[in-house]
Amino acid sequence: MKKNISSVIWITGLSGSGKTTISRILKKKLSLLYKKVIHLDGDELRACASTIIKKDSFHRNDRKNIGLFYSKLAKHLAKQNFIVIMSVMALQREVQNWNKVNIPHFYDVMLDVPINELKLRDPKGIYKKYSEGKIKNLYGLDLQYDKPKKPWMNVKWSKRLNKKLIVERIMNKFIKEKDVQK
Repeated sequence: MKKNISSVIWITGLSGSGKTTISRILKKKLSLLYKKVIHLDGDELRACASTIIKKDSFHRNDRKNIGLFYSKLAKHLAKQNFIVIMSVMALQREVQNWNKVNIPHFYDVMLDVPINELKLRDPKGIYKKYSEGKIKNLYGLDLQYDKPKKPWMNVKWSKRLNKKLIVERIMNKFIKEKDVQK
């Protein structure tokens, strides 16, 4: 096993882009190489913090504050020598900037999937609910999001690109950089 170097791999993208799926696979693969790897998912964290996060807190400022909470949690765990994989939207410039300034060894991965593809995937049915007028405040539709300007890795959607290839790309680049840092 390789020695851990405290890190945060922040996987972001719109709903349905594959953040959770990619993160789960990445965690399994990194756990074969490093001792302390943890995956935190935005939906699961929101459920865990349901007593302090309002159920209807989907407005931009609420999301920013929740994103900053996730950032500080990830930083706290990384300081304890974890490799933290965070799968969360947090698509506000304020959160992105905070992460880059305050989290040493921060690696942001943008899963850049076109909205038409996301509507086809729609694993949680939210794009359908939006089109039926049942929900609002959805990034990419009625909420503007701040796409990361210079992410560590930008994964542009392609029909030829699958989850296995995406994870391989992330792993290869991450491991290469970690080996250089030793």
